[in-house]
Amino acid sequence: MTYEAEVIRESSKAICCHLDGDRVQHWIARSQIQPGSQVQRPGDRGCLIVSDWFVQTAHLPISYPDRIKGELNMPFEARPNSGALFQNKNKGNNEKAPNLKGNALLELEDGSTVELDLAAWTKQSDKAGKWLSLSVKLKQDSDSSQPQSSGGRQQFQKRVAEMGTDIDAALGKRDEEDVSF
Repeated sequence: MTYEAEVIRESSKAICCHLDGDRVQHWIARSQIQPGSQVQRPGDRGCLIVSDWFVQTAHLPISYPDRIKGELNMPFEARPNSGALFQNKNKGNNEKAPNLKGNALLELEDGSTVELDLAAWTKQSDKAGKWLSLSVKLKQDSDSSQPQSSGGRQQFQKRVAEMGTDIDAALGKRDEEDVSF
């Protein structure tokens, strides 16, 4: 959802705004401010973009054009630790192209998030019936040919490597006496 916003105060984790000219104070978590937003600090005026999910959860007003339509018309935005797949409209006659494409947002232990690209091919076999073959990749910044900051990526890959081992070995083998029954 896009708003015209004026930031009137801030905390370390949120900004307080007037939205679309109203005089009501709305606190917006910094973690919910989407790329493309123009406001961050007190005195800033401009575009504020937040997810449709946050608008509903925080009970924010629906902006004027969306009130006229009577519905929210924002593109899908993933919540942390979730994602969605949509029909691939660009598949054409390419048999190797995925039937479904989408994205997901994975929240790491430190609270940072990693964007993932998802792709799925519908398959069928006599033994398994219908099933999906999936591809999950770290999202690449399509606007830049330069590599992304690797901080989150390195942490993600390290965590995957850690969890790829036997769980007992990773946590240390517990003695049966440690289990309280």
